[in-house]
Formats: sequence, structure tokens, C-alpha cells
Amino acid sequence: AASSGGEAGDGGAPDVVASAKAHGNELFVQKQYKLAAVAYTRALKALPKPNDDAALEAVLLTNRSACFTEMKRYKRAHDDARKAVQLNGAYLKAYYRLARAHEA
Repeated sequence: AASSGGEAGDGGAPDVVASAKAHGNELFVQKQYKLAAVAYTRALKALPKPNDDAALEAVLLTNRSACFTEMKRYKRAHDDARKAVQLNGAYLKAYYRLARAHEA
């Protein structure tokens, strides 16, 4: 159980994000890449606007990029990884995903 990092009255968005991310992770491990991508998309859409957690957004985009790579949707994989790098230039996994999308 994660501690609540949001402010009271958030409307539960952080819970939706965490739940959808965890579900996406489970689906990815089960090699259900399309469903995992849908879960990560749900998490991305649930992020507060404006989003002040670029690191979390970068992780979600990187995870979805991995799904797209597995589905051989390399343009989408590249786009998500590139945006993740722009959001968090210190997140090395985003660079790895970007390179994987370019290899294909």
C-alpha cells in the first residue's frame, strides 16, 4: 500500500493512477501488451492537469513504449519514449526504450 502523496480533496486521481499503473505492470508481465498499454493510457489520462509529477509521467510513457515495442508499433513506441526523455532527462530507461524503438 502506497502512502498518499497528494493533497486531501484530490478526488482520488492519484489512486486511479497508481491502480492503473499496477494493473498495466501485471498485464505486461503476462505478455498482454495491448491491455497493458490501455492501462498505462488510463493512468496517463488520470494524471492531474497541470501535472507536477514529470517523473511519474515519464515512467508511464516509458512503460507504454515497452508495450508498443512488443506489439511492433515502433512509431508509437518512439513517440512515447521521446516524450519521456523530454520530461525526465535523468531517466535512463527512457533512453533505452528510445533506442529499442530505433533499432526496429
